[in-house]
Amino acid sequence: MNLVELVGLSECFLCQQRKILIVLKMSRTMKAGIYHGVRDIRLEEIEMPAVKPGHVLVDTKVSGICGSDIHQYHGEWRQPRTKVATGHELSGVVVEVGDGVSSVSVGDRVCPECFAHCGTCRFCRVGQYNLCENIRYISQAGYGGFAEYSLLPASALFKLPDNLSFEEGALVEPLAVSYRSLLRAGADQRARVAILGAGTIGLLCLAVAKVLDFREVLITAKYEHQAKMAEMLGADHVIRVSTQDVRREAQVLFEPHGADVVVDTVAVEQTFHDAVAIVRKAGTISLVGGYTGPLNISLGAVVSKELQLVGSQCYSYSGLTTDFAAVIDLIAQKAVDGTPLITHRFPLDEVTAAFKVAADKRSGSIKVFLCQE
Repeated sequence: MNLVELVGLSECFLCQQRKILIVLKMSRTMKAGIYHGVRDIRLEEIEMPAVKPGHVLVDTKVSGICGSDIHQYHGEWRQPRTKVATGHELSGVVVEVGDGVSSVSVGDRVCPECFAHCGTCRFCRVGQYNLCENIRYISQAGYGGFAEYSLLPASALFKLPDNLSFEEGALVEPLAVSYRSLLRAGADQRARVAILGAGTIGLLCLAVAKVLDFREVLITAKYEHQAKMAEMLGADHVIRVSTQDVRREAQVLFEPHGADVVVDTVAVEQTFHDAVAIVRKAGTISLVGGYTGPLNISLGAVVSKELQLVGSQCYSYSGLTTDFAAVIDLIAQKAVDGTPLITHRFPLDEVTAAFKVAADKRSGSIKVFLCQE
């Protein structure tokens, strides 16, 4: 391609962005999926948000339905009290920037972390910005991915390399969650790792565990389509919980001591007890699931086995780089491919149907995407 052709392409792209901005100025409404109560999300026309200082408006291309979105859908977690679109596993193109934003520009392809942090509190200053004292979650405070346009804090955005698709960009967020949950355990390559749960986070934990080259990786699955996906991703052992006893099978597979690390992605009473039972003495349990209520658990074995319990909250820095930057590199280098987990794709107009499929794993769903490309 010669210089004239390159200039022509550049001018064409800029023209497209100008057309988008003109349309935005003419019409300040957009389509969005809005909660109306338990298991009730509908497509509506809502007012498009004004771009505030420090924020950007993103033309949403792909948005994934997360487990936390399903908790909101079922009423287990609080739904927004105002008409704003939730959704934080997304990617898109910047179409407008607010005052004070210099980190991204119109035309940049981006994906966001699920929250904004202040950058100045005691946790932010030491790189633990996922524990920010002034944290603001996109799905509660802003206009997220289940809409034609997303209003996002510039501090939460990461640019996507040219070789990442928008679908890969929307997988960065759950992959970063999975990546951090394994690194929090502090295991080395000699570790035997057990992952409880084969939903999106569990399967992406498996994908990361294979890249980190742990000695042996076991995963539990409730549904057959999850088990088959785990086998395709290279799990050394898959325990089908509907027909197999987790503790008995893990004891045989990881004899004589047990798993060095257990990652619990399910966050229910049963899996916590399973984790304590199958982890070795002085082993580590990483808790990454979204708890919806208190558990009735006994901590006696935590003491007698001298176990380490670590929580893993979203993502921030793991070492000298952010979890988001690390997994973007893993995807760009083709070390991790999460796209096989995408089982269903719906247009935004079918957001109601998309949530029904995502909320019912008997549909064969793992990751459900709303696509606007």
